[in-house]
Amino acid sequence: MNFEKSIKSLSLPENRATPEEIRNQKSLELSDRRKDILIPSALELIKSTGVSNKEITKNTQETGTRSLHGL
Repeated sequence: MNFEKSIKSLSLPENRATPEEIRNQKSLELSDRRKDILIPSALELIKSTGVSNKEITKNTQETGTRSLHGL
């Protein structure tokens, strides 16, 4: 799935934040469930710019999170 479709899919009823996710939300960060929708296509988008798997792994391990910041 491409990144644009992934972003659009977040507005589908089955992918919207649940009441529990909204209650437990402490920031604007996406829930793990919603990240699981975006991360695969985000990685493909990043790779399409010439970034290698090794660079992605290095940068995401350094942050210790499931974030793609800094890529």
